[in-house]
Amino acid sequence: MVLLSALVLATLGLAVRHNGAAGAFPLIAFFIFQSMGTQAKTLPRLAFAIGGGIFCTLLVFAGAKQISTWMVDVPKYFWRVGAMYDIAGTSYQEKKYLFSAEIFSGNSLEDVDKLYSPRSVLPLESGVQIHTLPGQPVKQGKSFDVRELKVSLNQRLFSNWVEAIVHHPRAYLKHRYDVFVSLVTRSPWGLWAPVWESIVPNDLGMVDRPLTKSAYFDDVRSLASQQSVIFVPLLYLTLCAIAFIPTLIFGLRFHNDALLLASALYGSGLAHMAGLFFVVHTADFRYSHWMIVATTLGTGFVLLESARAIWKFAVLGSSAIIFKEKWLHKSGHLEN
Repeated sequence: MVLLSALVLATLGLAVRHNGAAGAFPLIAFFIFQSMGTQAKTLPRLAFAIGGGIFCTLLVFAGAKQISTWMVDVPKYFWRVGAMYDIAGTSYQEKKYLFSAEIFSGNSLEDVDKLYSPRSVLPLESGVQIHTLPGQPVKQGKSFDVRELKVSLNQRLFSNWVEAIVHHPRAYLKHRYDVFVSLVTRSPWGLWAPVWESIVPNDLGMVDRPLTKSAYFDDVRSLASQQSVIFVPLLYLTLCAIAFIPTLIFGLRFHNDALLLASALYGSGLAHMAGLFFVVHTADFRYSHWMIVATTLGTGFVLLESARAIWKFAVLGSSAIIFKEKWLHKSGHLEN
């Protein structure tokens, strides 16, 4: 029943965020591992949980996609933005124009040099380099718009995307690395924002909301300042990487459910960010949110188990001392 509930929740979650599939896998594998009981041997049980986790994650992903299909009237191919961004980033690193003239017209390598930024794809879409550092001029170029071809647009764009990656893998990985670094570290551009200062109205129905003034928001803004590290994703990502293996080993060795759950949460955070390495196209704080939540929860379980172990050791140690004193007194080794 617990596993079924986890799969239902994972399906609903992935229906909202398909890029959460990688993060869902470790948690699903954990629930499968726990549902098998403790009678089976650990390694076969773990192998089955990993295999079952992969199968169930793919099943959940397919179910989530179907739910999205039922709910969406006009599909939006957001992967096109990622494909365009990767082609631009690879072109920028390679110093070679790699866009297909059949899909993109009127652009040049000069536009790529002016508009590409590892902070986001937005300058390429808007035609204005909005991520310039203080004191630098704002560059402008021709925006990169995907032409609405009548036939096989997705196929041709996908082919252009794959061709750029396959022929220039080092430049592609350098572009992806730079984007990922901007996602998880403090950026002087300040694009990713854990605190919204205000809301600008738009055509989607959002109304104007000015800067919120209160003691609470002042404290949160202080924590999000350049001097604080509490909202820097790299801190949590490093903790995930360090704690994942030890919690898994000790959880398996001592059959500790809390440590195994902590390991699953750490693994979920790592897998989620590993997936983002290849797909994220905006260095936005919200993409790291699940990893931060998972790391915090996992660390909470570890601290609780550590406190429980220390308490148990202290109680057992005290009991042993009391027992020894009573035995010595009873046997006459201690005087009244």
